[in-house]
Amino acid sequence: MRILQCAAVALGLSLSYAAPGEAQTVANLAVLKGLGPLTLLGKTQSGKAALSSNYAVTGGIQTGDIRQSTLLPFTEQQQQALRDAYITDGNLAELADGLGTTLGSAYVARAHYQDREHFTSISQAVADLIAYTNSTTGSDSNAGKYFFANGTTDGKTPVSAEAADILKQIGGTTDMFGSNYGRRPARQVQTLLATRARSRPNRRSSPLSAAITSACQRIIRSTIAGR
Repeated sequence: MRILQCAAVALGLSLSYAAPGEAQTVANLAVLKGLGPLTLLGKTQSGKAALSSNYAVTGGIQTGDIRQSTLLPFTEQQQQALRDAYITDGNLAELADGLGTTLGSAYVARAHYQDREHFTSISQAVADLIAYTNSTTGSDSNAGKYFFANGTTDGKTPVSAEAADILKQIGGTTDMFGSNYGRRPARQVQTLLATRARSRPNRRSSPLSAAITSACQRIIRSTIAGR
């Protein structure tokens, strides 16, 4: 009963912020407009310097030439990156480390993936809450990811005229990193973009995420304790 009550509280908080979860809402457009100037970095010397530095640092992290502030050996960092590339959105098991050592270990003991298609959940209430959270935050994540990649809402469907006008007004272009780093245009990797897991850092921090995090922790603790 307590689990359902916590889920209901979190779901109620989710509904309070559900409107911005739809693609290209007023909030989405405001964020896209704010990020739009980043597409102009390749047109100035300071912008080119920033892009060059970003490329060097990112490449150095990937090869291990630049050490990260982590206790994990580089080979284990690579394995962690591979695990992170597959987002466990069915039960969020790969994010359980954010719960702390004790609670995180208890969580994955009950909620883990058996393979890419099959997984267990700590409870139906938590599973429903995760599914709802994915549906409300996923569109926000995709709004920015696909817009700046190739001017679409999902990798294929063109954005609205209002959204497209954001870049037209400032002379910006899509696929900023690809064009400046000499990579393939976004339109040539639409399939990859459409199937790539949503990156957790891209999701906007909001009262919704904070409320759901708190609610989930209470639900998990109650379920594991058997109360």
